Amino acid sequence: MEEIGRSFVRGQWRDWPAEQVAAIWAFLHAWWMYSLTTSEIAVPAYEVFVVCAEASGTLDPWLATWEAVAHPLADQRLAEAVAHWEPDLLADRLPWDAWDEEEDKRATLFAWLVRHAPARLRARGASEKLVHLASAPKS
Repeated sequence: MEEIGRSFVRGQWRDWPAEQVAAIWAFLHAWWMYSLTTSEIAVPAYEVFVVCAEASGTLDPWLATWEAVAHPLADQRLAEAVAHWEPDLLADRLPWDAWDEEEDKRATLFAWLVRHAPARLRARGASEKLVHLASAPKS
């Protein structure tokens, strides 16, 4: 999915006219929110997250949304992401091939997981293994 995000970047969408840039931002935000709060999704939320992060070049708005959305499915999506990212979290790697600033993205993601994931995972009855994985990144 990171290739889809990179396609956005290659298209230099952030340099387009303001109205078109706003439309792309709106699309990415809507898709991200939908993936966090809708039970029937075609693309896993952790993949949508990667598309949004790579297309925009930042994790901040996507993590801020995830943090702000107090919804059981958002917490479920967090558990799914941590489980899917397990090998990379254990190896202290970003769970996708970033277009640029991989180390910064890794540090941002890991710091966010350590701060926000354990409590949300525990509150939803996630396994201690998942809670530990979310707590383990070294950032």
